Amino acid sequence: VFRTRKEDMNLYTETMVDELWHKLESYKILEKKRKVFLEKISFYQEQIKSFYTAKGVSFDRIHIENPTGQDKILNDIISKQQSYEAQYMLNECHIKALETIRDLCCEEVKEMIQKKFFEGKTWDWMQYEGFYKSSHAIRYQIRKELAKLVEH
Repeated sequence: VFRTRKEDMNLYTETMVDELWHKLESYKILEKKRKVFLEKISFYQEQIKSFYTAKGVSFDRIHIENPTGQDKILNDIISKQQSYEAQYMLNECHIKALETIRDLCCEEVKEMIQKKFFEGKTWDWMQYEGFYKSSHAIRYQIRKELAKLVEH
């Protein structure tokens, strides 16, 4: 079965819209990951600070900040902190990309995306309290706007 060029483009657009939709659905997870990464980074920063406080005093009254043998531990902590910082930065890139997708939409769809995907409102809320449209109409409007982004 052969498809026309227009059918191929429609299939491509629908696939890309589905992909954007699924990425928008991941926003709340990315926000949770952001909090976890920030907690981990803060934890390791505190551990690093504790290594730079005086750990003891030698016989000649010189304060020792990092006794021999702790370099390996300190390097391991710094490595873990850097790993979480890299993961945090990648997560932030994904969040910013989703925010950009939202911001490129018209005002009404922008608000729909904000409420549904970023704030986690239910479809019932979207229908009866937010936009006074059926959930199907809201989905259609969002998908139509996402398709415009894909086609450009």
